[in-house]
Amino acid sequence: MDIYKKYLEAIKILELPLKFNLKILKKRYKDMIKMYHPDLNNDEEMELKIHEIKEAYEILLSYFENYKLNFEKDNFKLSPKELYEKKLMNDWKI
Repeated sequence: MDIYKKYLEAIKILELPLKFNLKILKKRYKDMIKMYHPDLNNDEEMELKIHEIKEAYEILLSYFENYKLNFEKDNFKLSPKELYEKKLMNDWKI
């Protein structure tokens, strides 16, 4: 799966808008971890959901760590699709 598809899948898993900042990402991650935490839910599927949420968070966090230069007041200058089209996302280490 190419990196742009992983990025979009991670956004879908965390239920984020296409344009978000690091603060929104961290808040959404914490909220979802609380919502699906195994101590609050005895279902075995919740552990899989937690793993999926953590993996999605790591993918999106790597975007912020690797491409900090594309921000202006915590908003994207370029959308992820524009970055992908410009071949800036091909060297991600995920």
